[in-house]
Amino acid sequence: MIRIVLEAERREPSGVATLEGLRPAARIPTAVPLSLTLESPNMKRTLLSISLFATSVAWTGTQVDVVYGQATTTTASQEKKVDKALTAEQEKRAKGMLKQSMKAYEDASLTSEQQTKAEELLKKAIKEVILLRDEAKLTPELLQKQTEAIKAAREQGIKGKKQAESAFAKAGFTEEQIKVFKDTQELLNNSKREFAKLLKPEQVAKLPEQMQKMLQTTK
Repeated sequence: MIRIVLEAERREPSGVATLEGLRPAARIPTAVPLSLTLESPNMKRTLLSISLFATSVAWTGTQVDVVYGQATTTTASQEKKVDKALTAEQEKRAKGMLKQSMKAYEDASLTSEQQTKAEELLKKAIKEVILLRDEAKLTPELLQKQTEAIKAAREQGIKGKKQAESAFAKAGFTEEQIKVFKDTQELLNNSKREFAKLLKPEQVAKLPEQMQKMLQTTK
């Protein structure tokens, strides 16, 4: 048996979300942020945690219907990875990724408080990215092959989705590795979107054009 634990309190709503595989359980006809946890008494661990905002939520047997809600999901295995300490080699890569990510803000004249917050958000995301990619065997060497393949595709005039697909194929990514790469890239992007909320419009205007476009998109 799996126990569903639902906690809620009144708050403003803000997006839309669905979740596959839940059975009918409840309807909440009001504007609330919700915390939903699926627990297994026998294994004594959390199977899935969800945080979301909603005006109306209904479990219809195959999905969670959320009207004007926003949700994020974290599996137990992902939570375990985040808690795991990085090795010395992984720490070195994390510092390199952080340094590279912070370069995008060089012209934005960040305050010391903004600098600290940016590093805090990015460090957390980068740690999870490294742990998830290493588990999927997305090695630095494989990622370098992908980077080189992207450059070659760009030189050939290949753009957009076809460019990414071409690079994945030439680098030899498996379907699972492609999925992990895309998921972790979005994780990084989400941390940057979160930080961008703390920037003034004139600071955002000084960010690289590619980042500005990314900030305007949501997944």
